Amino acid sequence: MTNLTELSEVDATFDLQGQNLESLYRLAGVVLPSTPLYKLRGTLTRRGQVWAAENIRGVLGSSDLSGALSFDTAKKTPLLTGKVRSKVLDFADLAPVIGLAPPTTQSAKTNASSTPKGKLAAAAARLSGMQAKRCC
Repeated sequence: MTNLTELSEVDATFDLQGQNLESLYRLAGVVLPSTPLYKLRGTLTRRGQVWAAENIRGVLGSSDLSGALSFDTAKKTPLLTGKVRSKVLDFADLAPVIGLAPPTTQSAKTNASSTPKGKLAAAAARLSGMQAKRCC
């Protein structure tokens, strides 16, 4: 499988790790932000135009993450919603997601060329219940 968007329905578990979430564009068909190293696991479903990642657990940079996300592509502007929790959160790990400048690591620079230029369409996001026990 080279592109998940070719599937009409999905019901799977995932266990992913890599240098930068941005490099998953070719597999997921969704532009993801430039990030530090990640290791994430959970379940992934697709029902119609709605993708859901649930039971997410893992690390992104030096932050631990858990929660659930849903990505609805049915409307002109796709909508990302979800609840994410962290016991130790470093805002630098989530910089592009919360509107800060992306990291300037070599990994981020290298992977920037793998994301098609015309595909950076706007997506609305609503993340509620962001909880962190310790920050930065």
